[in-house]
Amino acid sequence: MAKIEEENIEHIADEINAATKSELENDDEFGAELEVEESEEAKKKISEISIFKEDDEKTEDSEKTEDSGEEKATDEAQEDKEPMRISNVVLSLNPDERIVSNLRREEEGVWHDLTNAYMHKKPLTGIVESLERLDGGYDVVTTSYMGQRIIIPLNEMGILVNSNENETDEDINIRKAKLANGMLGAEIDFVIAGMDKNSKSVVASRKAAMLEKKRKYYVTPNADGRALIYPGRKVEARILGVAEKKVRIEVFGVEVSVHARNMSWQWIADATEHYHVGEKLLVLVEKVEYPEGNKHNEEWLNGITIEANAKALLPNLSAENFEKCNGRGKYIGEVTDIHNGTFFLCLNNGVNAIAHSVSGSALPLKKDKVAFACTRKDPKNNVVLGIITRVIQTGNYSK
Repeated sequence: MAKIEEENIEHIADEINAATKSELENDDEFGAELEVEESEEAKKKISEISIFKEDDEKTEDSEKTEDSGEEKATDEAQEDKEPMRISNVVLSLNPDERIVSNLRREEEGVWHDLTNAYMHKKPLTGIVESLERLDGGYDVVTTSYMGQRIIIPLNEMGILVNSNENETDEDINIRKAKLANGMLGAEIDFVIAGMDKNSKSVVASRKAAMLEKKRKYYVTPNADGRALIYPGRKVEARILGVAEKKVRIEVFGVEVSVHARNMSWQWIADATEHYHVGEKLLVLVEKVEYPEGNKHNEEWLNGITIEANAKALLPNLSAENFEKCNGRGKYIGEVTDIHNGTFFLCLNNGVNAIAHSVSGSALPLKKDKVAFACTRKDPKNNVVLGIITRVIQTGNYSK
């Protein structure tokens, strides 16, 4: 695909404006022709009416002498007919031509918006629709703007991965492709990087949009002298990917993975059952770290990292739920995790529980519904401890 250079942008804009102007002029001429035709048609009708007016008067008496029975039958037939409904839509003489013209106008309008965004480097927003491999082995992500397909090369997605010396470029590309695949359905920002009107192709960069956001929200001082995003700031984040124990989000250009334990006060077995790609959620920015120096170039901006927490903004019902548990009670719960022989549960009453032993030979698995016998309470951590007495229902956990 040929890349459009900076000096060709004005020419493209002139072509679009000229085409739009030509369409409007054609519309005016078409309207004027209709008015002339309607005027001539009206004159012709008036002339015909004048010519036949006398004949109508002469035949009027003879018409009145027609059989009255015939007139009555005609009147009854007209009464049986449904009243005529007049449409407000005028059928054009060349409807297909007018429709094509309207579609062309709409298409030109979208292209004009894209050209304007390209010239001013204005960020646009779209949904990740596909991950494809083009001829030549190039991986690209596609999105769209008002129906126009937008191509974003994988290396312009701004996906940062930690690599080691043993990894090749192909290995890194595969890892990026996996992350991009998990982003299907996610909302992203992008900046137009190149356009070709003849082939109707548009290439964009998410990386450029992310760098601009990092500069604006993490570096540029606000009225109070600090950046817009700082530790303790509540922000809205986009969910880019969801795994069993982690949720990957974007906070104004910076991506971060949040562990499931920081997403909810109640322990959960699988985050994919509670959070979904494309959703937005509120998080608390707990830490912002900047790389050394103050270069503000791409490498420096990509070094900005944050820590975020979602449960900090949710009501903590742990203490209230904790009081619902009796120190010697028996409860139903779900196994949310297993680590070194210790079972972590979320009871049906919303209390988190820990079991260090299981009675019986059948060991529960993650997501199993189990019976739990409480032996003591830990008020400091709002957790109850006890043993699993039996497995009530298997959770069909396959991971």
